[in-house]
Amino acid sequence: MGANSMTTYEIEPDLEFWIPVPRSFPEDNWETAEQWAQDLAELAIPEDPELRKVYEQLALDVANNQIAEAEHTLWF
Repeated sequence: MGANSMTTYEIEPDLEFWIPVPRSFPEDNWETAEQWAQDLAELAIPEDPELRKVYEQLALDVANNQIAEAEHTLWF
């Protein structure tokens, strides 16, 4: 019972329900995570400023809690 093993999983998400969120900055035109979060929120929720603010905060949480090995996060 002393053997160590590691299992690797690969998940194919249904992109009708999941939104892939990149975790690299400044990959494109964004100089800061704040700028990225604001742009992402404006594109995702153009008509509801209150909900857009919540989305923007969630995007910042993703940016500020990156795992080095992760290339993206999926939001449901």
